[in-house]
Amino acid sequence: MKKLHPDFDYLFFEDDELALFVASKSPLAKKQQVKLADLAGARFLTLGERTYFEKKIVAACQKAGYEPNFVYQGERIEAILEMVRQQLGIALLMKKSVSDSQLAGLKRLDLAESY
Repeated sequence: MKKLHPDFDYLFFEDDELALFVASKSPLAKKQQVKLADLAGARFLTLGERTYFEKKIVAACQKAGYEPNFVYQGERIEAILEMVRQQLGIALLMKKSVSDSQLAGLKRLDLAESY
């Protein structure tokens, strides 16, 4: 976790974790869980630098032993999910950022590791 500024009080009110989103037609969709190391070489679709989310994915992938191949970085989760449906790549997003109603044509997979 990033160090917090000592002059401020913080209240953490919700936990979330990374999840993998793939097209329901993807071979990965047959799995219940995936190791991040198994995604080396995959085409990542993610939220852009302005969201600071990319840094979280880079750190997680580096810990798994590789640099992620970002093919798209945007600001709208729905656009990323649509590209995943079209099998243009995979997405690592926070599990709670995608509602069940957005999962049509997609599969949400747990990661073997916690991030």
